Amino acid sequence: MRYTSKHKVIAGIAAAVLLSGGAGLASTRLTAATAVVTSTAAPPVKVVGNHIVNAQTGAVIQLHGVNESSWVNDCANSPNYWNGTVAEAAQPATWTGINAIRIHINEDCWLGLNNLPRDYSAASYRNAIKTAVSDANAAGLEVDLTLGWSAPGTTQSLGQNTMIDASHGPALWDSVASVFGRNLAVIFELYNEPRPDHGQDDAAAAECVKNGGPAGTCAPFATAGMQAITDDVRKAGAENIILEGGPHSEEDPHLWNTYEVTDPLHDVAAAWHVYPRGSCHTLSCWTGDVKPVADQVPVIASEVGDQVSAGACSDSYPLQAADWMDGTDHGAISPVAFVWDTHFGGCDNMLANFNGTPTSYGSVWKSAFAVSLGSSPPPPTNAPATAASAPAGHNGRCAGYRMRGRHRHRHRARWVSRTADRPGPACGRWNGPPTGLS
Repeated sequence: MRYTSKHKVIAGIAAAVLLSGGAGLASTRLTAATAVVTSTAAPPVKVVGNHIVNAQTGAVIQLHGVNESSWVNDCANSPNYWNGTVAEAAQPATWTGINAIRIHINEDCWLGLNNLPRDYSAASYRNAIKTAVSDANAAGLEVDLTLGWSAPGTTQSLGQNTMIDASHGPALWDSVASVFGRNLAVIFELYNEPRPDHGQDDAAAAECVKNGGPAGTCAPFATAGMQAITDDVRKAGAENIILEGGPHSEEDPHLWNTYEVTDPLHDVAAAWHVYPRGSCHTLSCWTGDVKPVADQVPVIASEVGDQVSAGACSDSYPLQAADWMDGTDHGAISPVAFVWDTHFGGCDNMLANFNGTPTSYGSVWKSAFAVSLGSSPPPPTNAPATAASAPAGHNGRCAGYRMRGRHRHRHRARWVSRTADRPGPACGRWNGPPTGLS
């Protein structure tokens, strides 16, 4: 998180309060009177086969985006942490080739629970995110909204948790659907890096991610599964793309096809997180576990990052991963860089300042977005000429998950770490960069 002047803090909060108009939390289902974003330069998107397409024209859209993770912290800390994110949400559009951002939501701050947000209202927080989404859309950016920080019951959302908590998670997504459910330039990523069952990557953990469970099964608290949340979102009338991952923090997709959610709209994409020390970090794992998913459904690599610890950075790794994605299945896999920030720590800060000046790591991404990732993907052989000719559905799936919250070190107790010597399913142990890549 970056720090800002007190004047900017006050201005940001004041603007959000004015936007809120004193409105309380929207808890109703979608109605014609619901306040939603309707005017956008970013096209509405849908899933067709294994691609994301413009819902109006059927043209294939490959997302090239960045993560904006400050939103989970802005409301949970002192006012000095309010970093003008509203005004800067659309800033990534100034870099050639970027067409998407990913915003991390704090559950308590959105719902106004457990004395959060600090120093300003939940309505201010929600309206700030509404404004950010509107501005990003107007600048041509699709927006991926993900539940980043959450906590059950009376525990404050001060870090990334294990899974969607049953006490607040369904209400969060019901509210988000009521706000953005008619804006198809917004993608709903139901949870950032689920890791139930002590972070295991097995059938029991995948079952937890899909269907949740009572306290003591998937997590110490009662959890809501992605199937139930998907059902709720669709019952609310929202037709947005739903992005879901699997257990073990979305690191490996090998279980996703067996435990996919059932969606009546067949509008689901697979999430995957890619880091040098993740369990699926090798080229053999990418081709063996990820490509079979991308052959069937779109895959959004909603976090592509550098090394996990400071002093061991490799700017080349995430670009090698993104390069592979860009050349696989005609744009079916979309890379989203981590992280559009100055103070995350470690190797992943893309910015030297919030004027958009890149770090060396950010410069590599900026060049890649502008050149190799900046061009439109060639039309896939299975893409329809228009949205109207899209097939009714698709079958076969697969995807995976991994965590990267901002102040991870402050909340280490909430994070199940994956060590370098932990074997990943069908991927082997960490032995350097991906096989066959320089």
